Amino acid sequence: MQSLAGLSDQLSELPEPEQFLSRLAVGLPGPPAAAKQRAACLQFKLQLPDLLADLRPGLAAAIDCLRTVRTSQRLRQVLLGTLSLGNILNSGSRSLGRCFAFHVSCLPQLADLRDSNGLSLLCALADQLWRKWPDSLALPDEFRKLDLAARVTEEAVDEAVKEVRERCRLLGEALRKFKPAGPRDAFKSCMEPFHKYASSVLDSLEASRRQLREEFQATADYLALDASKYRPELLLADLRSFIDAFEAAATAEEQRRSRAAAAEAAAAAAAASSGTAGASSTASWRRQQPQKPQQQQRGKENGGCGGEDSDSLGLVDNLLEVLKSGRAFNTPHSGRRTPRQGAERRAHLLSGSQLQAEAAVSPSQQQQQQQQQRQQQRQRQSEAAAATTAAVLASLRDDFQ
Repeated sequence: MQSLAGLSDQLSELPEPEQFLSRLAVGLPGPPAAAKQRAACLQFKLQLPDLLADLRPGLAAAIDCLRTVRTSQRLRQVLLGTLSLGNILNSGSRSLGRCFAFHVSCLPQLADLRDSNGLSLLCALADQLWRKWPDSLALPDEFRKLDLAARVTEEAVDEAVKEVRERCRLLGEALRKFKPAGPRDAFKSCMEPFHKYASSVLDSLEASRRQLREEFQATADYLALDASKYRPELLLADLRSFIDAFEAAATAEEQRRSRAAAAEAAAAAAAASSGTAGASSTASWRRQQPQKPQQQQRGKENGGCGGEDSDSLGLVDNLLEVLKSGRAFNTPHSGRRTPRQGAERRAHLLSGSQLQAEAAVSPSQQQQQQQQQRQQQRQRQSEAAAATTAAVLASLRDDFQ
C-alpha cells in the first residue's frame, strides 16, 4: 500500500482495485495495519445482516418447538398411544413385560417395522389414534417449524455468538483508537451507531442462546432425557423424522378408509340395483302372465299372427303354437259367408254338370287332375305359411325396435 501511495499521480493508469488501495493508503495516517482494521470493521457491518438472517429464524423455531413438546396435548396422546401399542406387542414376551416409558429416539423406528402386508407399525398407530383420539392426527400442524428448527445446532449458535462478540470488540477498539486522517474522515461518525446496534444484537443472541439451553433442559426433564448425551439437535432431528413419517402414515390411512368406504358404497348400490332389477323383472313377469291368454286369443283370432301391441314373449309363443298346430298352413278365413238366393240351385246344377263331366273323363285324366289339385293345395298352404311367418317376424321386429 505504501508503494501504491507513491503512484497517486498515476491513478488513471492503475486497475480499479489498485486505485482503491492507493487512495486508501494516502488517506490513512500511520502504518497500513490501520487500513486492515478499518476494512475488517466495514466487512462486519456488511455481513452482520446475513448472519442474523441465517441464525435468528432457526434459533426462534428451535425454542418454539422445544416449548411445544412440553405443552402439546396431541403429542402427549401420540406418545401414550405408542406406549400402549408397544405394551401390546410386548405382551407375549416374558423378558420385556409391561413398560412405563420409552426413549424418544425410538419414535423414528416405528416406520421401519412392517407386517406381511407392507403396513408399518406407524400405520397401525395412526389407525388406533383415529379411533380413540381423532384430533391427535393433526399433530404435524403444531410442528410446522420443525424442519427449520432441526437445522440449528448448539455448536453453530455458540460459534455465531462468539464471532459477533469478537468483531464487536475489534470495532470498539478501532473506535477508541480512531485518529482522523483529515476533515473528511467519517469513520467514527458512521461506525459508532453501528457499534451500538451490534452490541444490542450480541445481547439478544446471548439471551436467545440461554433461552435455548433452558428450554432444552426443561424438555429433557419432561422426557427423562440425559441432556449431556442427547443434544437438542438430536432431539429435533428425531422429532422431525417421526413427524414426517407420522403425517405420511395418517394420510395413507385416510386414503385407505376412503377407498374402503367407496367400495362399501358401490357394493351397497350394486346390491340395491340388483334387488330393484329383480323386483322389477318379477313384477313385469307377473303383469305379463294374465295377458298371455289374451295374447293367445288375439293370435287365434288373427290367424296366429298376434296383434301389434303383443310383446316379444307373446309373439314367440303365438308363433310356436301356430307352427305346432298347423294353422299356419291354413288360409285364414274371417267367417262363413251367407249364401246368396239361388246359390243352392246353381250348386246342384253345377254338381250335376261336374258329375257328367267326370263320367266323360277317363280314369287316367282324373288322376292327373287330382295330382294337380293336390299340388295347388300344397302351394297355397306354403304361401300361406310364408305369409304368416313374415307377418310374425315383422311384428317381432317392430316390437323390439
